[in-house]
Amino acid sequence: MRMQDQTITLTFKKLMDFSDLPKEWGVTTISFDWDFQPLLLVEEGKPPRPQALNDMDAMIPWLNAKPTAHHALYWEGTRRMQITFQDSKSLVTTHVQRYEDGWLLGDARGGYTAFHNASGKLTNRIFDLGDGSQDLQTTANGQIWVSYFDEGVFGLGIGGAGLICFDSSGTPVFRYSDLAESQQLAFIDDCYALNVISDDEVWLCYYTDFPLVCLRGFELQLPPRKLGPTRSFAISNGAAICSKAYVPGELFKQSLAGDQTRTAVFPLDESGKTIPPPFTAAARGGRMCLRTDTSIYLST
Repeated sequence: MRMQDQTITLTFKKLMDFSDLPKEWGVTTISFDWDFQPLLLVEEGKPPRPQALNDMDAMIPWLNAKPTAHHALYWEGTRRMQITFQDSKSLVTTHVQRYEDGWLLGDARGGYTAFHNASGKLTNRIFDLGDGSQDLQTTANGQIWVSYFDEGVFGLGIGGAGLICFDSSGTPVFRYSDLAESQQLAFIDDCYALNVISDDEVWLCYYTDFPLVCLRGFELQLPPRKLGPTRSFAISNGAAICSKAYVPGELFKQSLAGDQTRTAVFPLDESGKTIPPPFTAAARGGRMCLRTDTSIYLST
């Protein structure tokens, strides 16, 4: 892969400031729905996360403090919408996605995933999607794509496949490990990034070799490309816009054709000012969100 000295800029608009939220609300995760609109999972009533993550005396009480409520913030055009989930049972909820005419709330640890109706009411539809899920993305036709980090892959559960597509009954209809074995691909040790673009097109990047893999119709579409450690990526105009793993706040663009040229990317806000690191990124389709300490920005 050839590197270049050139750089490019990308513009992001401010989606919201955290100061806009009530004091006891905290954004847990940022994701996108199948229409590539941002989704924010919010906890209410949980104390502030300890700054020193290795301070177990502080972390254990925080982990055991159950939120009083979970909310999702989502957008319809430029309007910010909100739904409150009734009777959300989980101590640590990680995933939120639109699903059918309602919502899925899911846990990374344990695999408990519950369907809530359009009003946020808990129903009796409960899925077990396996322990150690890294990402959960749904599609308009009822697919549930789940990727797994290393503790899920090596935990002797269903996550050993690395990436699974479930149908609307919670039954696996695709396991990446089966494809990897038949195509002599590297197996997933830890799925770092997933981008479900449509019912038929899915991209992923995983440890240890960090290939960029494209699937269409559950089949390998193109030979995997070398991408490197990447935590999220958007696919747009024949290129991947990527957020580097291990380097919070560093983006790059890699062509998907020819010599796979890589170019550094500097994010700007709408006024042309640099969005300074550190920040984390989430992406789906061709869109990306950046999360700083104070705000969330959306690619234009």
